[in-house]
Amino acid sequence: MSRPARRIAIVGLYFAAAVALALAPLLMPQGYSWLQHTTSESAAQGLQGAWLARGGFVLFGFGVLATTLSVASWSVAARAAHAAFGVFMIFAAVFSSRPADPGAPFVAVEDTLHSVAASVMGIAFALGIVLVAVRRGSDAWPAITLDGIAVVASVAIPLAIFTWDEMAGVAQRVMFAIALTWYITATASQGRPAAAVDAAIGAQPAAIPSPPTGCSRPPTPPAAAARRLGRAAG
Repeated sequence: MSRPARRIAIVGLYFAAAVALALAPLLMPQGYSWLQHTTSESAAQGLQGAWLARGGFVLFGFGVLATTLSVASWSVAARAAHAAFGVFMIFAAVFSSRPADPGAPFVAVEDTLHSVAASVMGIAFALGIVLVAVRRGSDAWPAITLDGIAVVASVAIPLAIFTWDEMAGVAQRVMFAIALTWYITATASQGRPAAAVDAAIGAQPAAIPSPPTGCSRPPTPPAAAARRLGRAAG
């Protein structure tokens, strides 16, 4: 598969994840509100329609893993951080949270594992963005601006979810939208890092200098010159 085709396929995963997460509330039982309830609650335990949100998590996670493997300009540390984000996004689909209905039964251990996965995701996302941002050039201001928005959102939005229950669903969906935008942009704008370019240039063989243009024949070897001088002296 060519590089442009890979980019299109990865971006397709992100768009599929966005559609799944956006439509997931339509499968929720009466009483679920996308304004108040989070995406995790649309993928909660015991819900018949939870498969759509869980599928969105899985698509998002695999998209991030694919981006991590395809972008050449990220450092090893940045790759590790973003790979952790992708892996724990998939874990968040495997281990579901408790339902929004406080009276519904749930498995406490699974809910705890989901919370741990979500916490690690937030840390890995913020760290990964910072590690990518520090390697950007001074002229990459649009990308750096998006980096800053994503880092601030990764800290501010979780705090807003805990303190603003009535709009927790909106806050988390904004966070997902920012994260998807960041990864789509990173995938679409991937390129070779400066270090790799420098290494490739340095590995090229040195050019062989051309003879002076004013010479009509190559210079006489020293041994031949000595023989000519001997004949002239004799």
